[in-house]
Amino acid sequence: MVKYDKNWKRLGAASLKGANTVIPFDAGSLRCDEYGGYLYIRTCHEMYTSDDGLNHQANMTMAVRQSDMTITDSFYDVMNIGSGYVSHSFNQFILVDEDGKIITLDHGDAYPRTAVLSGYYSNASTGKFSGAPYANWC
Repeated sequence: MVKYDKNWKRLGAASLKGANTVIPFDAGSLRCDEYGGYLYIRTCHEMYTSDDGLNHQANMTMAVRQSDMTITDSFYDVMNIGSGYVSHSFNQFILVDEDGKIITLDHGDAYPRTAVLSGYYSNASTGKFSGAPYANWC
């Protein structure tokens, strides 16, 4: 991600390297929303080769503090729906509601094969959406 001013002067950048990714943005979309000085991004990626010898596709999520372009949280691992993971997510949506809750929608084609609507427990003003104090993040 690269931050520019209105005159296209580069102000900063943030990169998420590695991240279980061989091809970013593969077979999906990228959508974002901002809240409390943070940019929340929901997109997709083709992942590293798994035990079955294939590179599967899934969603991924990250948060960037806009003031200094620091990535404050990210999730890109294979997990379960309680962490917001949707395998073969071919369309990703994200928004932060008026209460500061992150809401996502994914069009899954594998695990699960359905539209998946998730609401995260954390408050978006923190720049975090994963981890404690909740066993399931959403």
